[in-house]
Amino acid sequence: EEIYVDVTRFPSVSSSLSDLAVMSGGEQTLAHLVAQFESHIDQEWFEPWEEFNWIVNNLLTRILEVTMSVGLSMQRVVHALCQFTFRLCRTFGRTFTEKKV
Repeated sequence: EEIYVDVTRFPSVSSSLSDLAVMSGGEQTLAHLVAQFESHIDQEWFEPWEEFNWIVNNLLTRILEVTMSVGLSMQRVVHALCQFTFRLCRTFGRTFTEKKV
């Protein structure tokens, strides 16, 4: 079964050494891994792992705290934090964004 994943959701690469499709063994393998990730975190209850918990419980919480503390007077900082959050959500996908963010 052929699965498609929009590769523009991942950060652009400057070298094939950091290309997710190359690291995973090809675009179809990457698409299957992304589909498995989305399916796994879409379950009502799933066993999270340490890095996933850190992103959800620490990173996202801290970004929100920093964004709220700098206020609107520091527009560039707020804009950069919003861009980072957007990119993080885009990379991890719709299921992650809807369920965890």
